[in-house]
Amino acid sequence: MSLNSEPQIKKEEIKIPENSPKIGSEWRHFKSEGMQYKVLDIIFDADTDEWKVLYEPLYESEIKKFARSVTGWNQNVEKSEYNGPRFIKIKD
Repeated sequence: MSLNSEPQIKKEEIKIPENSPKIGSEWRHFKSEGMQYKVLDIIFDADTDEWKVLYEPLYESEIKKFARSVTGWNQNVEKSEYNGPRFIKIKD
């Protein structure tokens, strides 16, 4: 594919998934109450044809921004010590 070729995805096919977290909402990771994050945007990864959540930590971290697939964001975690959502909403 050349740099000047048209994108393979048609505009009408690109719709933000309804199960995406709301931009500006705050969440915590299931592993720790202190691991809180703010959703910055919902972005489309053209390399994987996947919607991703762009989010930032609300705690001190060397990593300033994270991206995770919407599917992974909404995924339930099944471990011996925990069974539930990966992220829990704390603020709309």
